[in-house]
Amino acid sequence: MAEHIDLGQQGEDMACSYLKERGYEILERNFRRKWGEIDIICRKYEEKRPMFHVEHRGNDEESVPRGTIFKRLHGKNTLKRQKSGKLVFIEVKTLRSSVLRPEENVTVAKQRKLIRTCELYLEEKHINLESDWQIDVLAIILSNINRPPVIRHIEQAVY
Repeated sequence: MAEHIDLGQQGEDMACSYLKERGYEILERNFRRKWGEIDIICRKYEEKRPMFHVEHRGNDEESVPRGTIFKRLHGKNTLKRQKSGKLVFIEVKTLRSSVLRPEENVTVAKQRKLIRTCELYLEEKHINLESDWQIDVLAIILSNINRPPVIRHIEQAVY
């Protein structure tokens, strides 16, 4: 495998680990189409806070967080927790040295391709283009010395 492809794969693997540690759910990797590619597609979940209290007939009384569906299944009261989330498209840029900033490789032309590819993804998945989504850049610098990688997460980098 060519060195730059191997480096890119290594960066994407690190990016996935980084995102998972921060509560993102990885939905898809390397969504490719004729004119572009999205490295990582994920969803960022945020728990909704409790907003009201529900009383039901019987001995039990439960606090129900906002966004929760209360259902009665098989004679039992159950709570189903829903999470709200934003669809996030991630462009990963990885370099071995810190001479350049990896994110500088996300040129205006690359940004246009990213937007177009993201819109195509949304259309293919039947997701409203007006839904909540964003494009982030993860810039990763790998050191040749035994140092941990430097990861910069630039949220809403492309709009």
